[in-house]
Amino acid sequence: MENQEEINLKSFFYKLSSVNVGFNVYKSNNPHRICIEHLICSNCKSFWETGNKECYFCGTPNYHLFTCLECHKQSSITSSGKKCPYCGANGTLRQLCLNKNCPTNNENNEYLYNKVRNKSKSKSGAIFQGDGGFYIRQNSCKKCGSRFNEYSFAEINVVLNKNEATENYNNVFNVYIEREDSECPAKFYYTDNKQFDSIQNLLKYILD
Repeated sequence: MENQEEINLKSFFYKLSSVNVGFNVYKSNNPHRICIEHLICSNCKSFWETGNKECYFCGTPNYHLFTCLECHKQSSITSSGKKCPYCGANGTLRQLCLNKNCPTNNENNEYLYNKVRNKSKSKSGAIFQGDGGFYIRQNSCKKCGSRFNEYSFAEINVVLNKNEATENYNNVFNVYIEREDSECPAKFYYTDNKQFDSIQNLLKYILD
């Protein structure tokens, strides 16, 4: 039968695995610990958001906006339907690169210009949608511009006593999970004698 420490560790592991904050979770060789890692900038140590998209041709990030091929105005992809909210044109919304100096916005480059503005029903056009292959994942740090990244790594040991959530040693963090009762979700997390109100803030501290 599992003891309370094992139950807490397993529960925390599943919680980590289900929260999408851009880090990887593994079981440790030590049965009482969990391993986590996250990609960071080698220069400024800020989180490297691997889910972000960049224009293949100029590196401009995806701002999640549609550009209308008729009136050329931008609208959010979350609030726009098939019609442009400004001119009412149907089927003219494309996720184009917003950098005016991007080669894809140069009318003199006729092939590329028309390719990303494909007006057919095919989804092969546009920069950040479809299967045109015009975007790549984040290639440089959004904070300092560095092109180098590395993994930040730590081990988490879930403890039953708040007093054990003290200063970490050799990149091993003791984490105490405070609950209102044994059945409810976590209320606060503690490590290094610090309190965190969310699992995201806890992990950013640990992996910083």
